[in-house]
Amino acid sequence: CNGIEEVAAIIRDKQVEENL
Repeated sequence: CNGIEEVAAIIRDKQVEENL
């Protein structure tokens, strides 16, 4: 199982929050 995708999704979510 690869948790990289999950981590990437979390990082992307944080980036979106910062962008707002």
